[in-house]
Amino acid sequence: APGLDDTNAERRALEEIHALAWRARGSERKLRALRRLLSRSVESAIVFTEYRDTLATLERVLTGLGTCQLHGGLTNAERASVIRRFTRGDCGILLATDAASEGLNLQARCRLVVHLEVPWTPTRIEQRVGRVDRIGQSRTVHQIVFVARDTVEESRVADVARRTLRAAAALDVVAVAA
Repeated sequence: APGLDDTNAERRALEEIHALAWRARGSERKLRALRRLLSRSVESAIVFTEYRDTLATLERVLTGLGTCQLHGGLTNAERASVIRRFTRGDCGILLATDAASEGLNLQARCRLVVHLEVPWTPTRIEQRVGRVDRIGQSRTVHQIVFVARDTVEESRVADVARRTLRAAAALDVVAVAA
């Protein structure tokens, strides 16, 4: 079938698409690894993602594991219903965007936080973990970060780690000065 006028440009475009598709396999591996982790775990969990579109994919991939979704598109009543379902144990896995990273007290129900997609700042990670690592949490809180190897995401995680270390160092200086 006829393509671009410039066959060399067409070939380069197709090779680029192929390379992008090859790298995207990392996302599918992450989803398979997430399913394996959650299906083997006896713990309830909160799985955070950056995007609402990802929640639909997660719902499909985690079928049968008892999930519920919390995102910014829910009304206050819908949000309250999801939180009740999760805290009562009607669903064991809360799939959430960062709409769930503030104002929730889930320490009585959960101690496992999974970051499927890593936010740009350490503060957002702390907010996510802060939903379960609160006063009243009697168990050790665990967080897991899924990162696809050889992707932009890998360098993004390294950047967030560097920012976290800088913030910790600055707090150490303030503590010594006080």
